[in-house]
Amino acid sequence: MNLFSSFIFSIFTFLVIFFGAYYLIDSEKSKRILYTYPNGVVANTNSSNSKLLGYNIEKDTNLPEIVFSEEEFPIQQNSDFKTNLEVAKDFILQHFLVYSVLFTAFWFLIATGDFFLFFFFLNFALLIASNIFMLGFTKGYTMFYFSIFQTSFLILHFAYRIKGKDISTKWFIPEIAFSSIIAFVGYAEENDFNYFVRLVKASGILGMVASSGAIIVSFYDTIKYSSTTWQESKKVLMSFSVFIAIIFTYFLFENDLLKDRPNLLYLHLLLLFLIPITFIYGFFKYSFFPKQLYFSSTLTIFYLFSFISLLYLCLYWLFIQIAGENPDYLFLFNFLFIFFTVIFISQIKNFVVSNINYWTFQRSDKYTNALEEMSKIISNPTSTKQSVKKLFNKMTDVLGVKKIILLLTPERFPGLEFRDVNITKLPSSSDTWKYFSKTKDITVTSYLSHGSGNRNSAYKFLRKLEIQISYPMYGLEYGEKISSVLLIGEKLNGSNFSVGEIQFIKECSRLADLLLQNYKLLISEIEKKRMERDLSTIELMQNTIFSLSLGKNDFSSIDLSYISVPALGVTGDYIDLVKLSDTKLYIFIGDVTGHGVGSGFLVSAIRAFVRDQIQMGIELKKLFKNLNTLLLERYSGSEFMSLVGGIFNLETSEFEFVNAGHLSPILYRNNSKIELVKSSARVLGVLPTIYTTDSIILSSGDMVLFYTDGVTETFSPSEEIYGEKRLIDCVQKNSNLDSNSLIELILKDLEDFRKGEDKNDDVTLLSLKKL
Repeated sequence: MNLFSSFIFSIFTFLVIFFGAYYLIDSEKSKRILYTYPNGVVANTNSSNSKLLGYNIEKDTNLPEIVFSEEEFPIQQNSDFKTNLEVAKDFILQHFLVYSVLFTAFWFLIATGDFFLFFFFLNFALLIASNIFMLGFTKGYTMFYFSIFQTSFLILHFAYRIKGKDISTKWFIPEIAFSSIIAFVGYAEENDFNYFVRLVKASGILGMVASSGAIIVSFYDTIKYSSTTWQESKKVLMSFSVFIAIIFTYFLFENDLLKDRPNLLYLHLLLLFLIPITFIYGFFKYSFFPKQLYFSSTLTIFYLFSFISLLYLCLYWLFIQIAGENPDYLFLFNFLFIFFTVIFISQIKNFVVSNINYWTFQRSDKYTNALEEMSKIISNPTSTKQSVKKLFNKMTDVLGVKKIILLLTPERFPGLEFRDVNITKLPSSSDTWKYFSKTKDITVTSYLSHGSGNRNSAYKFLRKLEIQISYPMYGLEYGEKISSVLLIGEKLNGSNFSVGEIQFIKECSRLADLLLQNYKLLISEIEKKRMERDLSTIELMQNTIFSLSLGKNDFSSIDLSYISVPALGVTGDYIDLVKLSDTKLYIFIGDVTGHGVGSGFLVSAIRAFVRDQIQMGIELKKLFKNLNTLLLERYSGSEFMSLVGGIFNLETSEFEFVNAGHLSPILYRNNSKIELVKSSARVLGVLPTIYTTDSIILSSGDMVLFYTDGVTETFSPSEEIYGEKRLIDCVQKNSNLDSNSLIELILKDLEDFRKGEDKNDDVTLLSLKKL
C-alpha cells in the first residue's frame, strides 16, 4: 500500500509539473536545436547536434557544424503544446530522473514518515525540473537558484544525521531565507550571465564542502564503531553517491569535460540516478516501524514556511495590480517583504504555533477530558504508586498503544519500584542514556537507524523493547537536564501519531514527572528526618486540633474544629477560616500537589492571595476563577490544587460553596441520614474554567465534615486502603460527639489502621456542626 500510494502521488505530481508547465509556457522553436545556460555553455541538444555538448556558443570560435532540419526553418516564436512536447523529447532522460526522485520523496514520506528525506528529494526534483525549464525555455531561474543552494544545506543536515545528531529545525528558517534571497537576486539579474556563473560556482563549492563532510563522517564512524554487518555500512554508500554526483557535476561543467565527450552526459545522469537508488536501498527494511509521526517542530517550520509563502504570493499579486511589473519597484517590494518578515518572524511563528496547538489539541474533547481526569488522579491520589499506574493506563487507552515504559537511572531514583508499571533502568554512564540525556525533543526509533555511536546504541535498545517514540521528562530539580524518559510503544492500529497526540504526550510527561518528584521526596528518609527536625515547632502547631475562635461569640450557634497533620514537616494541605462579617464566615480546605517545603510555600502564597481577594470584595465564583488563572500563569500549569470553599451564613444556616475537584464533603443529617455532597468542577491549575456555586442548608444537629485525600487514602501495612466507606461509617457511629472529639476519634482510627506505617500524605479535617 505504501508503494502504491507513493506511485500515485509521484505520478500525479509529475503530470501536474509536466503538462501544466508545457501547456502554459512559451517556447522558442529554435531552442529545440541547442539548449544553453545563460553564459552560453551547451548543456543539451537534439539528437542531431550532440557533438556540440560542452561548447560555448558565445565564446568558442570553432564550433562544430550545427544541423538544422527543414522543420526548424525559419527561426520563429511558437508557443503551441505540440512544439513544447518536441522540447520535452530532448529531455526524456531528465524527465525520467525527475519522476524517479519524486517517487523516492513520496516513498519516504508515506512509507517511513521521514519528513526530512521527503523535503531532501522534493528539493532535488525541483532542482532538476527547474534546470530543464531554464535550458528549454529560459524560465525557472528563481526555483533553480533556490533549490541548488538549498540542496547544499540539506546535504549538511544529512551529514549530521549520519554522525548521530540532528541540526535543530530552527535553522531551516535562516537557510530558506538565505536561499530565497539568492533566488531573488538571481531572478533580478537573470540577463547578466556573470551572476549565473558566480552563483552556480558558489553553490557548487558549498555542495562539495557539505558532501565531503558527509563522506568523511560516514567513513570515520564506520571505522571507529566497527560495524559488523553490511546494513550498518549502508550510510557510507548513501554518502558516497551524493559525494560522487556533486563532485562529478561540478568538474563536468567547470572544466568543459563535455567537449568532444557527449557520452559523459549519460554518465552524469546515471550518477544522479544513483542517489535515490542508494537511499532507498540504504533505508529499505531499515526502519523499524512502517509508519511514523512528523515532528511537531518540523511541522511548525513547514506550516510557517507555507504561511509566509502564501502571504508573499497574496501581497505580490496585490502589488502587481497596483504598481505593475516595474523592476525597480519589484526589487523594493522584495526587499521590504524580507525585511519585515525577519523583524516579525517571532510573532508570525507564535501565531502559527498557537493555531496548530488549538486545531490539533485544545479543541479536542478527547485530550482535554483525559487531562482533566489525570489531573484529578494526581491531586487526589490513592497513593503515588497507584496514581502512576492509573496515569499510564489512561495514556495507553487514549493513545491506543501496546505499552508505555518509564526509563530512568538508578542514581536519580534509587529504590524506585512501581507495581504493574513497566520501569526500565539504565546507568547514567551507559551509551544509551548519554544519547537521551542530550536529546531535548521527541525521538522516533526508526530515525535512529542510520546513526552511529550513542545514537546506534539507543536505536538497538528501543528496537529490542519495540518502542516507537520516546519523550524526555525534565525533573524540576534538574533544570534543563533529563530526569527520565517516557517510552511509547507502537500504536495498535498501526497509524501515525498525530500532532495532537504528541502534544498530549508532552502534557502527560509533565504530570508523570510531578508524580515522580513527589514519590522521590516521600522515599527520601534522610531528607524527611532533617525536615522533621528543623520544622518540629511548625509541626507541633499544625498537629493541634483548633476550635473556632474569632474574637466575639457571634458564631456560638455552630461547633467548628479543624486539624492539619503534615506527612513531612510542612503540610501541602490548605485550610483557612476568614470572618467576613458578624454573620458570615469563609471556609476553605484544599490540597496542593506535592508535599514538603515547596508545597508549604505555595499554600502560604494561596492563603495570602485568597485573603486579598476577600478583602477586595471579589465574589466566590470569580475568586476561584482568579486563583485558577494565577496557577496557570505563574506556574505554567506545573502546580495543581483541589479546593472546596464557601461562605457559611449564620442567619440562614446556608453554606454556599464551590468545589474545584476536591473530595465530596460528608453531610450527616440529624435524622441519621448521611450523604456525600456531590458537586465538583475542574481542578485548579489545569485549564481555564468557569466555576459555579452550590449550597447546602444545615438544620439543628446536622454536621458536615471536610477532609483531604490523606484521610481516605491512608494505607495499612498490607497496602489496604482506609477508604471513603470506613470514614462515613465512623462519622455515622459517632455523630453524637462534638467536632473536636470526632476529629480526635478519626485520627486515632487512622493510626490504628496504619499500624505504625509512615504517613503517605498530609491529613486535614474540618468538622462543622449546627447546634
